[in-house]
Amino acid sequence: MEPQNARGRRESGQMLVLFVLALGVLMGMVAMSVDVGMILHERRSLQNAADAAALAGVSELPESLGTAEAKALEWAENNGYTSENGATIIVNTRYRGNPGAIEVIIEVDQPFIFARALGLDSVDVSARAVASRAPGFGTAIFAHATGCGGAGANEIDITGSNIVVVGGIHSNGDLKTASSDIYVDGPITTLCEPQITGSGGVTATGDVTQVSSEEDWPIYYEYFDFGPCTFKSSGDLKITKFSEEYWLNEDFATGILKPGVYCAEEDISINQSASGNVTFISHRQISFSGGSFDLKAYQNDVVAFSDWDPNGPSKNVIHFGTASLTWEGLLFAPNGRIQISGSTAISGAGAVIGRTVKISSSDINITGLKFDDNGAPKLVE
Repeated sequence: MEPQNARGRRESGQMLVLFVLALGVLMGMVAMSVDVGMILHERRSLQNAADAAALAGVSELPESLGTAEAKALEWAENNGYTSENGATIIVNTRYRGNPGAIEVIIEVDQPFIFARALGLDSVDVSARAVASRAPGFGTAIFAHATGCGGAGANEIDITGSNIVVVGGIHSNGDLKTASSDIYVDGPITTLCEPQITGSGGVTATGDVTQVSSEEDWPIYYEYFDFGPCTFKSSGDLKITKFSEEYWLNEDFATGILKPGVYCAEEDISINQSASGNVTFISHRQISFSGGSFDLKAYQNDVVAFSDWDPNGPSKNVIHFGTASLTWEGLLFAPNGRIQISGSTAISGAGAVIGRTVKISSSDINITGLKFDDNGAPKLVE
């Protein structure tokens, strides 16, 4: 039989071993909690810095991409993060094609203290923020081309009746109207002397002013600012009632187009009534004809964009020749003419910005969209 005192000494030795093992585990947990705590603290600091940098940068958009990037880097530095002290700072303006949005990513290499005993030296820690300017009412109709009676005369040409424009109208060339009733809730500016005729003339809440210098684009996109393409064609993209792939549930009877970005290297044409949440982009002409349309921008607040340059003021780049039209978003053709015409009524809520603009119809309502200079920047991601 084992003596009592021998058994006690053995049990005490076992307890000591267990205590040492438990102490090792406890110290490891404490060590890991310290390292994890430092990582979380750094992550919070990074997020605060990224948020501040994004908000500072977006305050310069959409007017100056370069200034926006410099301002974001300045505020990252104000919060202690520069390339000189090992931080990686990535600033993306025109985030996802939006000229009023900016993305800031800040990354650092966070060293471990206690985890080095496990062979772990450091870990990458990063934070990301996206800020955007709130959209507001602004320029409703804008023509960038110059002319003043030359070959490119009538950069903005408006004829018809019962035309209401909410927002400003600006032409870097001529402005010609021949209407029985035009009401503009905003200023009218033109580089050349305006030619206003018709029985009703123009009633404007703002001044009609002949300015001395050209204005830059109130907003600007390029083809690569859009995508990915939901539908893409290397040639023409024609949407008819037989184009099952474009209609919701592959059923033309719904009258609803599948939401997304429709891209084409050549012409885009729709000669059927349609509605939908869509953006059309093309290197050639975009034309809508036939029935009634009710369209809302899918991407970048743009319903239709074409960068085609037809080398002439009389060729339409974007053309709505419809019985009825409502839309929300931007029609943008930086190198050609946008024309809105129709046999009955056309109404809309969205800006028309092109090299030249021609409107020839009745019952038109256009509400301008652009980035409001007084709109407060906000974090969106």
